[in-house]
Amino acid sequence: MINISTLFQRFESRDYSPLSLYGATKESFLKVLDFYAESELLKVADITIGDTYGPNDVRRKLIDLLVSHVGSTDNLSLGSGRQNMSLMHVTDTARGIFQVIQDHQSIVSKEVWRVQIPPTENISVRKLVAKIEQLSGKPMCCTFDALRDRKREIYAPIEGLKKLPNYDPLIDLETGLKSLLGH
Repeated sequence: MINISTLFQRFESRDYSPLSLYGATKESFLKVLDFYAESELLKVADITIGDTYGPNDVRRKLIDLLVSHVGSTDNLSLGSGRQNMSLMHVTDTARGIFQVIQDHQSIVSKEVWRVQIPPTENISVRKLVAKIEQLSGKPMCCTFDALRDRKREIYAPIEGLKKLPNYDPLIDLETGLKSLLGH
């Protein structure tokens, strides 16, 4: 069985410290999978992923909001902009998951095999806005306000996770953004 975890389970790179109820429920299910793995009822791989993006994403994530705002004169109110995004193209994410499926013999018995598909790039929201402006050649009207930040935000890349062996992302952030911008 393959489970997908999120960086939202690891506030300040701690083994477990959820940023939200979403992160807490993901970790709760992982604890259930621990039981099945330890009882040798299932072989379980847990793959942690970062902030995925790509074409035709209907989730209205920040990166899509920013791309759709390019050239707009409407003001977009954001938090401080210091938040870290661990960006990875959905194609690279799917490739990493497929690699785990192909290498399922690597999944050990009696424990959950935990790995991370590493992000293509860790970037702050402010730098992401600047990169999108630079690639599009158009300004965005954004206001940064630290008062909008939540109590638990990710301001630095999450560390301490075991990387998926023999895996490297293929789509760099610039290429991925250009495709979203229609270049």
